[in-house]
Amino acid sequence: MSRSRIPLPHLPFRIANAVEDLDIEVMSERLSNGRSKTSYRLPTRDAEFRSVSLIKQVGTSTIVANACTAVEFTSIDPAHSIVMLPLKGDALITQDKRQLTWRADACAAFLPAADTSGVFSSRSAVGIPVLPDLLEDLAARMLGRDPGGPALLDLSTPRELQLVWGSVRFSTAFTHLLFAIDQCSAAPQMLDRSGLDDALHRLLVMLLQPEMFLGDPVRPNPPRRYQIDDVCDYILANLDQKLTLSDLEPISGLSSRVLQYAFRERFGCSPMQWVNDQRLEQVRALIQGAPPGARVSAIASAYFSNLGDFAQRYRRRFGELPSVTMERRRTK
Repeated sequence: MSRSRIPLPHLPFRIANAVEDLDIEVMSERLSNGRSKTSYRLPTRDAEFRSVSLIKQVGTSTIVANACTAVEFTSIDPAHSIVMLPLKGDALITQDKRQLTWRADACAAFLPAADTSGVFSSRSAVGIPVLPDLLEDLAARMLGRDPGGPALLDLSTPRELQLVWGSVRFSTAFTHLLFAIDQCSAAPQMLDRSGLDDALHRLLVMLLQPEMFLGDPVRPNPPRRYQIDDVCDYILANLDQKLTLSDLEPISGLSSRVLQYAFRERFGCSPMQWVNDQRLEQVRALIQGAPPGARVSAIASAYFSNLGDFAQRYRRRFGELPSVTMERRRTK
């Protein structure tokens, strides 16, 4: 059989303008497109390879759709966080020592902008970039809140995203939306005026944090208050250490799902959002009490590895940059 006839799962878009690759290195270079250092490898030396891909611009988002035979991949220093939406096939993805299962009709994957590796079966998938400021503002408006308040979305933790939430099937909703985008693509002015880019981002927000909009499909037994108190005490005592949801599970004796639910009930945010909020409060207190000559970067770097991201989070929470807080303290 010619490699160009190797069957592949269907893409959500018409393939008339798709690009076919029979060389895995050519595909690696083209799909990276200068945005990241992503390389693909065959799982075995004699494995057959074929790929068909499309890149679509939808408003501010560049969506990559790809159908491919089984491959392994490594992505180094990607430019954007991304939601990987499976249409067919499955994968095992590793990021930050965390393994994620990715499977059609079961779970997508949220991958922050960090080094990632994994292995895909023969699959069809769509990669949707995550634009933090846009999604945060949109989430606030969807909940009837003022944009610019505390962060609502967990955009720092790699995790699986459930494609079935109660009676809602996100995979079906995305498939229909992608079909509508494809139908409008022949007339760019129609796509620009259709509002489909806004619909795409709204659906993405709900996929990222479904419990905020759809409730919990199976309400777990509420944890005892002391269990959450123990977790909070542990977090506050270790704000300068790396903390993950997996670290907090044994402290509370609760599963990650119940722990997420408990924090939403008590604080209105996820555990990792609460961690970041407490770190911001701690840094602000240290800045306000800093001795002469102290630098914001020296204080913040003990709690945040990415100082640019820290400054944005700080301004979103307190309405000013940390340098302004420091300058005000100096002038008192």
